Amino acid sequence: MCCSSLNLVGVNAATAVHEMAYFSASTNRWEVLLKYSPLALKKESDTRWSSRREPITVVHKHLVKIVEAVNLLALDAVSSPKTKSGAVSLLKVNNRIEAELERRLQSMQEVNEIFGFLSPKQLMTLDNKTLREEAATTLANLYPHDLEKDELAVEIENFKYSVIGSDNLAGNE
Repeated sequence: MCCSSLNLVGVNAATAVHEMAYFSASTNRWEVLLKYSPLALKKESDTRWSSRREPITVVHKHLVKIVEAVNLLALDAVSSPKTKSGAVSLLKVNNRIEAELERRLQSMQEVNEIFGFLSPKQLMTLDNKTLREEAATTLANLYPHDLEKDELAVEIENFKYSVIGSDNLAGNE
């Protein structure tokens, strides 16, 4: 899930290019952007992957201000219909991205509530009795047709020792 969320952000970070094109097409729009964001949006290079970092960083650091500038242009009485239409389109894309990221964050939080005890830090702090009674029972109750509590408890304990052993080998004692 985390990787697909990063992919969503990476793919849709191309919005920075759309925002750059939108603002740079008009000196009035560009001036509005500069009033809200101290760093100007930059076009990404087609040949250098590392050049994508700069426009995305500007959007990341100043997204709220950029959205305020786009809102201003969408609601401005003197803005042309083309400017308003472009602003509304950018706002819709931004809202869809935010909604999807929020949905994915909630999904990851739900997964963490169920499986968070499997993180190395948690595994090392939980004793085997707690793992057996709470973790294995909880998972076995969630997935009664797939998991058998006692077998799962043994597997979780083995997993714990495997994690502790690999942490010790890595020098993270």
